Amino acid sequence: MILNELCKKVDSMETKLNKLDSIEERLNKYESKFSAVDVDMKSCKDRISALEHSAQFMSDIKDEHQAIKKKLEKVSESIETSKTVNLNVKNRLVDVEKQNFSNNLLFFAIDEQIEVTEMDTGINGAQGDPEEANAAGKKVPENCIKIITDFLEQRLNIKDDSKRA
Repeated sequence: MILNELCKKVDSMETKLNKLDSIEERLNKYESKFSAVDVDMKSCKDRISALEHSAQFMSDIKDEHQAIKKKLEKVSESIETSKTVNLNVKNRLVDVEKQNFSNNLLFFAIDEQIEVTEMDTGINGAQGDPEEANAAGKKVPENCIKIITDFLEQRLNIKDDSKRA
């Protein structure tokens, strides 16, 4: 009886030890799974960190791009302003050159044309010719440009481009 009881107790202990072994195996499996999860979590954290660095880098690049774009717009505006100023200067230079050229042209042997013009000689005003005006002390300017243009068109057959437009 005592032996029987002892056998039962030993069997009971053996059953409990088997259960403990089974529990220990399951704990070892869970432990290995948790360590795999830990490795995966660490890998995910590393990837998230790399993504955060990439996002910050992209944000910095975007800021630099916007700053460069603003500078480019300012430079473009400056270039356009310079082009406008340059065009204005060129036009003024052409005007000055034309004025200078026309002041330096001398034409000889072209008949004078006397026109009857209205002249203001005082209070009432009078009509007369340039010779009378010269005699009265007034000078009537000739229309030199018209005289030269007519000469070029009629005698030399050189047409005035400004009349074609």
